[in-house]
Amino acid sequence: MPLPTLQELEELSGSYRFILELQRISSLAQEGHEAASQLLITMLRGKHSWKNDSRWMAATLNALARSGTPAALKEVLEQCRQVPADSPYGRVELFSSLLLFFADSCRQAALDGLYHLLKEKNSAARAIGFQALCNFLLEGYVNTDEKPPLKETLLKFDGDRFFTRNVVDLALEELSRGTGVPGDDALLYDGIIVDS
Repeated sequence: MPLPTLQELEELSGSYRFILELQRISSLAQEGHEAASQLLITMLRGKHSWKNDSRWMAATLNALARSGTPAALKEVLEQCRQVPADSPYGRVELFSSLLLFFADSCRQAALDGLYHLLKEKNSAARAIGFQALCNFLLEGYVNTDEKPPLKETLLKFDGDRFFTRNVVDLALEELSRGTGVPGDDALLYDGIIVDS
């Protein structure tokens, strides 16, 4: 079955068939079908944007990330750099979660890209970088020798409006446990009412 055209995909936008087509294209890209990967990248770079069609962008970004290819990682990181600084929290969380699809196929390149995001002036891009690094750690994709520099980086985090502090604190707690420093479980339950 041939790939759909961009116009055909635009006509399907918002429908169940659109999602099915994106899944098919993503699978083809994962199998090494270069045209499928390029179609997804073209969809992200086209006339649609986060401000005028966030559903199109989110669905396409999801399909591209699921392909897990090096070209997909490069484009997702570029999209991270270009995400509007006034993005809602959910968009930042979406990006940081989708980056985990590269943990197996492109782990080192993904980690390098995330550290580069921390240097961006765009606060949303920095938040994605911090949150995704924490996700990589919490999901077990950070090697023992990579943990000290990550901890040093996370200790420099100074806050943002994207609730990044929560995941940074979880990651720092995990890093403290992993280095033999006894963790204080009470911190995990601080502010939570527990029935006795």
